[in-house]
Order: sequence, then structure tokens, then C-alpha cells
Amino acid sequence: MPSNERLMIGQFWFANNPDLVVPGRLDLTGERPRVELHGALSSSVREVSSGVPGISQFVNAPPPKPQTLYGEVLGIARRVTVIDAYQVHKTGDVLSMWSDGSSGGLQQQILEGEYAILGVHAQDADVPFSALHFRLCFQDAWAQLSGLSMAINPDPHNRTVAMNYAMPEPIVVPLPGGDGHLTLEAASAISPLRVAGAYILTRTYLKVELDEGVTVRAAWARFVLSASALLTLLHDKACKPTEFEVQDVASGKWYRVHMPGLVSDPSDVRSPKIDEPALLTRSELGLERFAAWFDLAHRLAPLPYVVADAVQATGRAVESLLLELAAAAEGIHRRLYPGSRRLTEQETSEALEALKELDLNPAAKEVLRSAMGTYLWDVSFPQRLRQLSEDVSSAMPGVTGKPGKWKSAVCDARNGFAHFLVSMESDEAKILGYAALHKSLRWLLTGRILLELGVPGELLAQRLAEFRRYNHFLMNAKESLPNIYG
Repeated sequence: MPSNERLMIGQFWFANNPDLVVPGRLDLTGERPRVELHGALSSSVREVSSGVPGISQFVNAPPPKPQTLYGEVLGIARRVTVIDAYQVHKTGDVLSMWSDGSSGGLQQQILEGEYAILGVHAQDADVPFSALHFRLCFQDAWAQLSGLSMAINPDPHNRTVAMNYAMPEPIVVPLPGGDGHLTLEAASAISPLRVAGAYILTRTYLKVELDEGVTVRAAWARFVLSASALLTLLHDKACKPTEFEVQDVASGKWYRVHMPGLVSDPSDVRSPKIDEPALLTRSELGLERFAAWFDLAHRLAPLPYVVADAVQATGRAVESLLLELAAAAEGIHRRLYPGSRRLTEQETSEALEALKELDLNPAAKEVLRSAMGTYLWDVSFPQRLRQLSEDVSSAMPGVTGKPGKWKSAVCDARNGFAHFLVSMESDEAKILGYAALHKSLRWLLTGRILLELGVPGELLAQRLAEFRRYNHFLMNAKESLPNIYG
């Protein structure tokens, strides 16, 4: 968002009280929209009966409940809606604090909201929109839609370079549920000719059009965050949202949304980092699988987000990260193999009947009966790990090293952390070993999720063999856990 659209002066009022208008400033430089009012839209004190006729008593009033805040600002957007605006600070002299308007002395009230919609006065958070438009970090490297081609004349006496640009055509696929379409489209920025040269910059955007309307929060969770998780897994680095817009059902106009979670776009025409290829580019993954991802992410939620969050987890103990991904591995197995059992219901019932005939202490018999009826028929954690490891063995050769030793190491670490069987004061070698196990789980779960999305195992194996970040993991794992990966 341009800097001149991040700080805008204007006037503001609550949607349910349009007669009380206060000047202020809209601040979009932080995560949440912030409105600094030069006055107040609510009073800090309220009058109560003192019990004595003719004498009033004033007490502190509770902060107003979160509500929709409207504004008109100097800027391109003009209108603005702040959803669920709540008071974070209010100050003023004693007399002015009794006032709920812009008169009665100096006051300042600061409000923050869950998110802001620029360009419209929306009624509330439940207003539906017909489409959404968004962009993610490093999306262009995945999309591979530059529109540029170049021809270099090999004649050393005629050194000419011909560059050609054609705006890429939008790519449209239906959503699997048949309730809308996903479009990958491009927009270009062309610089003027200068002495130093010129550039053509193509940025791609994802657009989702829905037959039924969708609220801002639902659109953000179902499409934007899930797309961010998928690109994060494919790039092995955080691909957070950078832009987000929604389209009005009636007018077809697009409105920008300022949402917690949006970051500044790191794209830079001078930086080679934006060209680093993803594990699977758009042509390899296919936009159809990208569209199918939204349903898969919903079916497996929140587990794909846990795996994606582990990609660049910093500032947290590796032990907690390993424990978290071990729990995610169990959860993903349960989602992918619902109803898996070691004993059938019939076998469990027969075992419980046989237990009744045993000559045991009643208390011990009750413990066994409870365990057999509740847990012992279930697939164990080591069995779940072995199944996941076997699932990806051909598509991800080497991800678990020696599978038996890897499974034992993960189980020992998980049980040790969960049941306080190991000391948290680990030496450096153990910490490096835990880090390698954590990354192995992350790669394994990433691969298993991609296979579930329909990515061919042969393609995944080929791309992993060429993917620098995966090979870097294998190299570090050999050094940290030579008994497993050596």
C-alpha cells in the first residue's frame, strides 16, 4: 500500500450514531487499523443516582463495546469502515471526560479495529462480497508468468538484444465444489526509458469468484491463509499475504482490506531472491490442484497451517517445535486414515468379555477394562509414523534416513517431552539432533500432504532431488544424526 494511503486525516463516527462526528487520523502503518480521534465518540463517566434529590453522582463508565466505525478521509479511498472498533486509550481533563463529543475541553480517544475496508461504508462484518483478489510473497516465482522473452544475436559483429513483452492471459479453473472459479492473472508496470535502462515488472494476482457471497473473515480464512500455507510449503519459506481486496456484490467495485497478517511486498526488480524457484511451480502443480487445495486444507485444518508455520519458526525452543509436529503427524494420519484400528469392534468386545472371566483384583480389572475399551484397539503413534513414512518412501527418498531408527528417535523424543522423561537442558549435539528430526517431520508431512493433493510421486521425487533447500536438509541431517542418516 502506498505510504500516502497509510496515514489519512478525516472525520469519524460510529455506524449506530451518525450525528456525532469527530475529526481524527486513520493509521494503517501497524497490523490493525488504528484511529486517533481529536475528541471522543463516547464518555468515560456515567451519571448514576446518588439517592439524594437534586444531586448526581458520576462513576467511571466501562469502555464501549466493539462496534462498526465509519470515516471519511482525505485520500483515494475516501470512505472507510473499521470493523469491531474498540477503545485502547482515552485521555482528557476532568470536565471533558464527561463529554461524548468534540466539545467540552480537550480529549483524545484511540480506537483499533479487527480490520478495515477502504472505499465503502459496510454495514458490519457479515456483509457478503462476490469475489476476492489477493497476492502473496514470492507468488510470481511460483506462477512463472513474466510475459517476457529475449533473443540475443550470436553474431559478435552485431550485438543486438531483442526483448518482447506480451501480457499473459488469465488462467481460469473451476473450484472443485462448483461454487465458483479461481483465476491467476497478471498486471504489469513499465518504466519510462532512462539513460540507465528500463524495466517491465509483471506481478500476478489470485482471484476467487463465488456464486454465493462470502464475508471478509471467511474469505481470508478459506482462501488467503490457505493459499499462503500452500506457497509456504512449496517455497520452504514464509509466503505471507501482501494485498487483499473484496468485490461488492451490487456495484462490482473493488475495495482494499487492511487485515492483520498482511506484510509489505518484498518483490524488488533488482533482487535475485524473488526468482528462486518453488519446489513445484504453477506449471508443475497445476492451477487445478491449487484450486483443490482450498478444500483439502479445510478438511485437514488446522494441521497444514501447523506444518507451514514450522517452516520459518524462530524464537521458539526446538523441543516444543518437535513436539508440535509430532502431534501434527498423528493428527494428519487420523484425518487421512479415519477409523484405523488394531482390533475390530468385534475383537474388542470379545476381549472385554474374556477379561470378565479372569481372576484379577477388581481395581486392576477395571483399569484393564477401561484401557482396552478406550485405547488398546487404537493404532499406536509408532504405527502411524511408520505408515506415513511408507506413504512417502518412493516420492521422498531419504527423508527418514533409516526408517526404523528414525521412528524410534521421533517416538523417544515425543514421549520424553510429553511426559517429562528427558531433561530440557540438552547439550548442543542433542539440540542439533532434535532440529534435524523436526525438519524431517516437516518435510515428510509436506510431502504427504502434496501426495494427498494429487501430486504424482515421480514428479515430487524428481523435483526434491533438484531442490536446494531439501538437499541442504539432508546434508545437515547426516551431520547431526549420522546413526540415522549416515
